[in-house]
Amino acid sequence: MNMAEATASSVIRMIHENRYVEGDRLPPERELAALLGVSRTTVREALKRLAAWGYIRSVQGGGNYVSRVSSRTQIEFLEVRRVIECETARLAAERCSAEDMKAIRSSLAGMEAEIRAGGLGVGGDSDFHAAVAKAAGNNAMCMILEQCCDILNSGRYATLTISGQGEKTLRDHERIADAIEAGDAETAAREMKEHIEKAKINILKKEGLL
Repeated sequence: MNMAEATASSVIRMIHENRYVEGDRLPPERELAALLGVSRTTVREALKRLAAWGYIRSVQGGGNYVSRVSSRTQIEFLEVRRVIECETARLAAERCSAEDMKAIRSSLAGMEAEIRAGGLGVGGDSDFHAAVAKAAGNNAMCMILEQCCDILNSGRYATLTISGQGEKTLRDHERIADAIEAGDAETAAREMKEHIEKAKINILKKEGLL
């Protein structure tokens, strides 16, 4: 994740934590840069990403305002993830090297440490799915997931802010990792599908649609 992506993810997190709500004007670029400890150029790139994904609307000469990303948008991306990531899990189980498995386990340890420290586990969650994609040995899949990084992280924030969800997600990841390590492609794909379906249900519940 580059600096612009990380900065965009930080703003998304603040939105999901209700530090900025729909209709709020974000601080000027200079203030955001100071708040997040990055350059104004990085903030500018992050704001472009946020606007592209519908998190903010930019008013020429009037600043940037928080928009509401619909549950429909998040669910559509989960549907894309289901198509791609079930296959990455399957291929990872067939192709995973010892080094790949080490990276997958390291991401689990990182997510657990993040949760134990009081965080949401978003970084470890993202790292896990990236490690599984790399283990699949398909560069095109990795590129697609990287291009969708910001909006996928927005979905992670939406679900991981639910109390206790970080631990549940970690357990899901462990089951996927175990299947990959065992070389059980069908179980790995099934566990990944169930994991993504749970995320979909959580978003619908959070929006009051279930």
